[in-house]
Amino acid sequence: MFGKNIVITISGGFASRNILRSGVLDNLLNAGSKIILFSPQEKADYYQKEFGNKNVLIIGLPPLKEGFVEAMIKFLARNSVRTEISLSLQKEHLLSAVNPLNLISFLLKRLIGFLGFLPGFFEFVRFLDFYLVSEKTEILRILKEVNPDIVFATHVIDEFDASILREAKRLCIKTIGMVRSWDNLTGHGLVRELPDKLLLHSPWLFRIAKNLHRIPEKKLEIIGIPQYDTFFRKDFLISRDKFLSIIGLRPDNRIVLFAAISTDFAPYEWEIPEIIHNSIENGSLPQNVVVIARPHPNCGVPQNFRQQGQYLKIDTPAKYVGSSAYNWEQEKDDINHFANLLYHADVVVTGASTISMDAAIFDRPIINYAFDGYHKEVPYYQSVLRCYEKYTHYIAMVKTGGVRLVYSPEELIEWIKKYLNNPELDHEGRQRIIKEFAGFTDGRSAERISLAILGS
Repeated sequence: MFGKNIVITISGGFASRNILRSGVLDNLLNAGSKIILFSPQEKADYYQKEFGNKNVLIIGLPPLKEGFVEAMIKFLARNSVRTEISLSLQKEHLLSAVNPLNLISFLLKRLIGFLGFLPGFFEFVRFLDFYLVSEKTEILRILKEVNPDIVFATHVIDEFDASILREAKRLCIKTIGMVRSWDNLTGHGLVRELPDKLLLHSPWLFRIAKNLHRIPEKKLEIIGIPQYDTFFRKDFLISRDKFLSIIGLRPDNRIVLFAAISTDFAPYEWEIPEIIHNSIENGSLPQNVVVIARPHPNCGVPQNFRQQGQYLKIDTPAKYVGSSAYNWEQEKDDINHFANLLYHADVVVTGASTISMDAAIFDRPIINYAFDGYHKEVPYYQSVLRCYEKYTHYIAMVKTGGVRLVYSPEELIEWIKKYLNNPELDHEGRQRIIKEFAGFTDGRSAERISLAILGS
């Protein structure tokens, strides 16, 4: 193996955290490689300040135009992988505005899902995508100019990455891709452009890629989750007393970490930290408990939410680049802060979220709220309950026995008390979460990614 000219796609905060700040970029540079980062144009200057140097070139790409043919092929790809979550999302969209156009769209989606069972249909969609989608001339021009040895697409299901993969394949450049998150292959449709090698986090994703997307096994490799390397090595840790002091708590405080998942999936989720806070105030929970409420970085805190209380603190999940909430970045201090917050939490309360996996790595008790705050008559396809019963990836999570579903405010408070008194409850289930979804526990996933790229 030797240094190469490598294009890496960085479509947003997840990719920059998983690749640029996990050790992958450093490993590639230490091997003598030259790196070209393809990012959205609006974030190029930001990445330039942190990562740009003589061996790292940042290229910002303007928004990519999508023609009619590409939109139709994308519609096919989006709906051809028939899963519990895809069926649920289709119904959610229909019920959001029941009209003739939405009904026709819904019926077409269901028909495409059945077509997806036909042998060769996925290959047909990929054939259409490669040969009928118009060239992205700006990407082609830049690829010819930088002449990379390999293109590494960090989020293969994303349109940004799919476009770059397509043009790289047209130029006969070697390609390697990665699935960004564990829910991508069940809820985001077909991988339209298959790279020469696809990197996957875990045995569970391997099975989904092989059996659901029908990707040849020889193209697949399990590498683990690079963002968890420091979690497993625990080289970020500071003492509990020091961490509590930094966030303004006393040494005897106990932390219930609430992690939001987005009001798109749980419309009344911000009533959950209020319920916990009020239970501390009225004595149902010990007075030394503090709720730390952490928004999803895409969403922030709702305007009508009480920002602070005697037993409540808001945690900032990320920094923002530009005006859009989607332009978030977790820099190294944010990553280390969150890791310490998880490690020193006594109980983690969240919805159908990757946070459950994060908490399992530190063996922290995990409660998933399966009720909608104080609201008892929420339509099913708006309720958070559907996430546990209809979302394919999270159905698999619940089956591990590592998360505790609660269906009322009273049950939530009861299980917080149980876990505070006995944090070892459900330990075996949390170990099953790690085995099934984390892939590796040796803290060397970034190294495996780097080796996979350099060895291609």
